[in-house]
Amino acid sequence: MNTVTFKVGGMVCDGCAANVERTLATLQGIANCQVNYANEQATVQYNPQQIAAAAIQAEVEAVGFTLQRL
Repeated sequence: MNTVTFKVGGMVCDGCAANVERTLATLQGIANCQVNYANEQATVQYNPQQIAAAAIQAEVEAVGFTLQRL
């Protein structure tokens, strides 16, 4: 398992953070994810043999938010 932290852009409330977290949780290969609205970060634990960090970023951007790897 790999762990990556992203800066999340475009969130305006806790509901946005929940939306990003739901999106991440549905992806194949994501073992755990936590999104924090207050610090605008998402921490994602994933299996790199099932999903790449770039694919995680693309999926979240497809629902209207931006991710920048920290």
